[in-house]
Amino acid sequence: MKNKKIYYRDPPNSREFSTLFKFIWDNGIGNKLTKNEIPTPWTAESLEAAFDGAGFSTDKRTIQNWHSGSNLPSRMNMHALAKIISAGNDESKLKWADALFATRNTPNHHAKENSRANNLGKETPAVVNTKSKTGKPPRRKMILTLYVVAATITAYIIHSAAWPKSPSVKNIMFCDEQRFSKVDKMCRDNIKIFPSDTKMIYTSFEISNMPVGEPFDRRWYRNGRWFKTKSGHFDTAWEGYTFIYNPNTHDPGDYVMRIIVNNKSTTGSFTVLD
Repeated sequence: MKNKKIYYRDPPNSREFSTLFKFIWDNGIGNKLTKNEIPTPWTAESLEAAFDGAGFSTDKRTIQNWHSGSNLPSRMNMHALAKIISAGNDESKLKWADALFATRNTPNHHAKENSRANNLGKETPAVVNTKSKTGKPPRRKMILTLYVVAATITAYIIHSAAWPKSPSVKNIMFCDEQRFSKVDKMCRDNIKIFPSDTKMIYTSFEISNMPVGEPFDRRWYRNGRWFKTKSGHFDTAWEGYTFIYNPNTHDPGDYVMRIIVNNKSTTGSFTVLD
């Protein structure tokens, strides 16, 4: 018989998320005890599975970023984390939720300072007398003025051409296991209608002009109602695809996956037959 006991402790007195998360992580708060009733520390994989079981899916790369202190969880993920580590106890969940939310109001001491930019003084343009005693601008100054104007226009054109484009999502494709390439990490065909006995549905898509490390979400809806969110970051760990799996087959209905990148939404859809 498997041990189902969960290890629990109240949150420590800290307003730093990194401190709270390290306490949760190292002590295995909310994780199952071993058969000898010893707490089991969390890993990115075990916490990812716990999030999925709580209905608030997120990937291990995101969890690793929380652990390293490079990112804070969203409010929704903090809710999910409080639910997991409290083992379903409403009073304990409230304690942890309050402690976690308090860290969102604490300045991140790891953030890079931008004081140099803030301390730059504003330059006061010098007033140049461009007229000679005869009332006409000297030829030399006129040539210099034309040169400055031409240089400004050239710099503007070059700057406009080099300005980074906004991130975008394209080529959203859905497929089953038979049509998913594990080598290329993408769907070979785009399936719009899945049979009723489908358990695994893959989704591949391309993200362009996305800065490395930027977060993005994948939100799933069935018949207009949200049922799952997966959060991640665009970096070398991102393989270009995601999936939803149900061992009992997916419920019939019209499905939509909404990809949120830079606060912009791109959607794809398919249907699971009854």
